Amino acid sequence: MSHAGSKCNLVPLGNDPSILRASISGYLDRYYEDFGTNSLKLTLSTLALEHIVRLHRIMCFHRGDVLMIGRVGTNLQALAKLALYMSGFEVLSSDMRLSRAGTVFDILRSGFRRAGLEGIGCALVLTDVDLEDPAVVDAVNAVTVCGELPLLLSNDELQGLLQSLVSRIKHDFPNYDADLMEYFTARVRRHMRLILCLADNNQLLTSHVHLYPGLISGLNMLWVVDWEKKFSD
Repeated sequence: MSHAGSKCNLVPLGNDPSILRASISGYLDRYYEDFGTNSLKLTLSTLALEHIVRLHRIMCFHRGDVLMIGRVGTNLQALAKLALYMSGFEVLSSDMRLSRAGTVFDILRSGFRRAGLEGIGCALVLTDVDLEDPAVVDAVNAVTVCGELPLLLSNDELQGLLQSLVSRIKHDFPNYDADLMEYFTARVRRHMRLILCLADNNQLLTSHVHLYPGLISGLNMLWVVDWEKKFSD
């Protein structure tokens, strides 16, 4: 498992689950040290560990965007944030409640800059509430389908970013006349992750699914069952 912007150091499961639990517990302790003990409410049950491993593996590969589906109480955001932390991705949305499409677009704009220009691993975590605005869903659908979002960046801003990549693209492709926009888009897709956390009864998964095909075809789907009600260690 490797990603240019991440630290994919997860200890393999092997034949000793206790090693895996100790490794992930260590990441959780460091998360608390960095962001405070109230920043993440997560119990490392056996099933939670399995989902964290799956998330971590998905995120560490190219096009590692994820659609997480679960019932209320399965703590999807907490699982995603710990897996992102383990993988070395900066969560752009932090703990803020996104209530306006403009806020989401501001964070996406920041993500495009950091991933496309600086090559920094970053992620945007969105929930049911964030995706109530059709404009936000349209944006996510566009990014998952083609890796671009028209009008997200002004023409002057985009041209400035592309010009900043000239020396880097010449270094990466010294004998090839590569397209700057394609190069920028490829870097965004390589270094930025979209994580959607939806309840299993969300309309985006039922009656509206045909309107946004990128949510299904462009994301790795992970079903998270409610282990607190159905399972016990």
